[in-house]
Amino acid sequence: MQKIAVLCVVGTVILAALAVAGFFWLNNYIYTEKQGDGGVEVQQEQPQTENEVMSEQSTVEIPTDWKTYQNTDLGIELSYPSDWTILHKATWKTLYIAPRDRINIIQQSLLDGIYAPSNIEIEKRSQDSIHKTMGCLRVDKAEPILVNDVSGTQYHETFLACGENESRLHILTVVNANNGYYHIHLNNVADEEVYNEVLSTVHFIERIDTSDWQTYRNDQYGFEFKYPTDWTFVPQEDFSDTSAKLFVGFRHPGNLLGHDISIIVRDLNQPLNEIYAPSTLEKSDSSITDGKILMIADTKSYYFQDIQGPWPFDKVYIPNKNALIEISAFHYKEDSSTQETKFRENFQEILPTFRFNTALTPGEVNSWKGLYGFGDLEQRSGILSMSEIRPGILFFQLDVNRGAPSYNMGYIEGEFTFSNGVASYETTEYHDLCRLTFELRDAKMIVSQTGQDFECGFGHAVYADGEYIKKDSEPKDIGPWYRKSKN
Repeated sequence: MQKIAVLCVVGTVILAALAVAGFFWLNNYIYTEKQGDGGVEVQQEQPQTENEVMSEQSTVEIPTDWKTYQNTDLGIELSYPSDWTILHKATWKTLYIAPRDRINIIQQSLLDGIYAPSNIEIEKRSQDSIHKTMGCLRVDKAEPILVNDVSGTQYHETFLACGENESRLHILTVVNANNGYYHIHLNNVADEEVYNEVLSTVHFIERIDTSDWQTYRNDQYGFEFKYPTDWTFVPQEDFSDTSAKLFVGFRHPGNLLGHDISIIVRDLNQPLNEIYAPSTLEKSDSSITDGKILMIADTKSYYFQDIQGPWPFDKVYIPNKNALIEISAFHYKEDSSTQETKFRENFQEILPTFRFNTALTPGEVNSWKGLYGFGDLEQRSGILSMSEIRPGILFFQLDVNRGAPSYNMGYIEGEFTFSNGVASYETTEYHDLCRLTFELRDAKMIVSQTGQDFECGFGHAVYADGEYIKKDSEPKDIGPWYRKSKN
C-alpha cells in the first residue's frame, strides 16, 4: 500500500512537470498579438534568430543565367532573372524590377503620375517609416533578417480591401545601411521565391569621400570624372587605333611607363548588344567574364573583366548619343597583390564619379534659365535661379525655407551636369552625399533631393523637393549676401 502511494506521488509530479514544460514550449512557439482597433488576434510563429536566417540564406541557389546590376547612386548591387528587367530614373529614387512584358506598363504609369506596383521595388530613404497596423494596412509578422551580413527586419503585411482596392499580401524588408534605410518590397507574393533569391544577392556599396580628388573634364564629348590626387594625367594625341576619336590615359604613382586607365571615345556605329558581347572584345580569349549592367550617370552601361589573360583588364562601355565611351583599366603581372587590390579599389571608386556634362543648345538654355519659385513666407517655400555662366553651361542658386513657426532655411548653389534631359548636382561638403536633380516639365522645374537636410547644409527639416513654377525668364542673384544687403 505504501509503495502504491509513493508511485502515485511520483506519477503526479511527473505529469505536473510535463504539463508545465508543454505550456512553456507552446507559449514560446506561438504567441497572440492584438492587431488594429478591431482587436483581431493573429497567431504567429516565434521569429527566427539571425543565425537561423543566415543559414537559410546561404542555401539559396542562384541560376547561372541571371544578370548582375549595380547602381552606385543608390549604393547597391544585385542579380535578377534574365527574362526580367530593371527600370530606374534618378528623380524617382527607386528601382522597379519586373518581367519585361510588364515594365513598359509600370514606366507609362509613372509618367502619367499613376502608381502601378512593380513585382519587386527597392528604394533608399533618409528616414524609416512606422511599421504597425493602421488604416488599410495590417502587419501580420515581423522577423529579423540578414542582407549582405547587415541586420534588418522583414515584415509580412496585408493591404486590406479599402475603397475600390482589393486585399493583397505584401512583404517588406528594411535594412539600415549606407546612411539610409533600404526598403525592398515584394508586391506579388507569387514571386516570393524570386524575391528571396534576389535578396540573397544584394550587396551594399559604400561611397567614399572624393572631394579632394582631381577632375578630368572633356567639353568636346561632354563628360567628366574624378581621379585620385596622386595620379597623373597622360595625354595621348598619337595612337594606333584609327577608330578612336579621343584617347587619354591616367597613371598611378607606382607606374612609370604606360598608363593604368585609358579613356577612348568611338563612334556608336553598331548595335549595343554586339559591342557588349564578350566575344567582340577578344575573340581568341575565353577568360573574359560575362558582362554586368552598371548604372553610370543614370545611363545603362556594361562592365567586363578579364583576370586570366596576359594583360588583365576591367572594361566599361558607356553610350552617349552617337558616341561610345570606353574606360579600360589594365593590371600588370609584376604588381604585388596589395598594389593590385588597391588599384582595383581605385577603379571601382572612380566609376561612380563619372558624369555627363553636355552643353545645352541656345534654345535649351532659354528654356531652362530664369527664376522659379513656390509657396510664401508663412508656408514652406523655395526660390530657384538659373543663369548661363559659360556657353551652354548653367549655374543654379537655390533658397528654401520651412515656413512657420521655425522658418528654418537652407541655401545651395553650384554648376549642373546634364544627362538624358535631367540636370544634377552632387556635393560631399557636409561629409555625406547630397544629390539634387532638376527636371523641366513645361513651365515647372521638378526638384528632388537625395540626402538628409544636414547633408545638404540645410536647417532642420528643410528639404528642396518640390515643383518650382517659372516666374521670370531672366534669372536673379538670390545669394544670401544679396538679400542681406537689400534688407
